[in-house]
This record gives sequence, C-alpha cells and structure tokens, in this order.
Amino acid sequence: MARAAMLVFAGVLAVVFVGALFIWLDDRSAPAIIIDDPRPDQTIVVVVEGAVVSPGVYILPGDARTHDAIEAAGGRTVDADLASVNLARRLKDEERIVVAVMVPTPDPNQAADLPSQPQPAKGTTVPGTDSSDLGMPIDLNLASAAEFETLPEIGPTLAQRIVDYRADNGPFLSVDDLTAIDGISQATVDAVRELVTVGP
Repeated sequence: MARAAMLVFAGVLAVVFVGALFIWLDDRSAPAIIIDDPRPDQTIVVVVEGAVVSPGVYILPGDARTHDAIEAAGGRTVDADLASVNLARRLKDEERIVVAVMVPTPDPNQAADLPSQPQPAKGTTVPGTDSSDLGMPIDLNLASAAEFETLPEIGPTLAQRIVDYRADNGPFLSVDDLTAIDGISQATVDAVRELVTVGP
C-alpha cells in the first residue's frame, strides 16, 4: 500500500515537472518585448510655429519635450498662450508644434469709461446735416423744396407745400406766415425760426 502511494506521488511530480518545462521553453521562444524609449543620442526633427521668436524647423535630441522645442525657437513671444500646449510632453520625429497667440479679453469697464456723446435736443438737428451747415439762415422767399427739407420737422411734403404756398400767395412777409400752411404748427415755426429769414 505504501509502495503504491509512492508511485502515485512520483507520477504527480513528473507531470508537474514536465508541465513547468514546457512553459519555460514556450516563454523562451516568445519574441522579446522592446520598449521604444527615445534616447538622447538619437535626434528628431520638428516644426515650431506660432507665437515663438523664430518659427522654423529644428533638430532636437530624441528625448526632447515641447518646452525644449520652444526654447530652440528662441522662446515664446509676449502674447504666447502657453496653455495651448503641454510643455512636458515628449516629442516625436516629424512633429509640428503650434503655440497659439493669446486673445485679449475685452475690458467691460473700458466702454463705460468712454464719454457719452451729447444728444441733440428735440426740435434741433445734428451738426453736419442741419440747415445751418448749408448756409443758413435760408430765405423763405428764395429757398427750394430741397433746402426746406434740411429744416427740423420739415419733410418732403411740407417742403413742397411751402414752395406751392409761396407761388400761390406771393412772398412771405414774416416767419409766422408759415402757420397758414396746412400741417405746419406754431411749434414747427418756433423750431425753424432761428434758421430762416424773410428776404425783401
């Protein structure tokens, strides 16, 4: 009985040994795993563009990083946005590194500091478009409809009515005669009083 147990035990050991031998031999036949880690004695060629002093093509050591490429290009410019690149990233051959230009953030207080432009009072016109820039005061008895249109509150229709009234009733004797024209109120007359005159 003891002899049979010894034979079984020896058989188990033999199986384990043979299995371990096969595994060892199989591992030796497998191809080696090679980690392609850049070496300083190798070189890579990269392109550096954007916000650097001297953009161009540069030859760097095989273990160079983005920071090294920027330094090789003369360093960053004052408007460079370094947040756009990973300075610690290891580079590869034929790589292109672009350093973005920082876009200034508009200052909301800047617009508030600008002086506001004065707005013309109601009943007056803006310089450059009013009748005073066209040789005012204009003569009610000589001006054309186009000239009357330069007056405040006088549009094309009222301008033509002034010309027609003058043709039908003769020359104006005073500025207040304008109130006789349909559509022209006393307020309108007061608005143009300093801009017109009545000639002989």
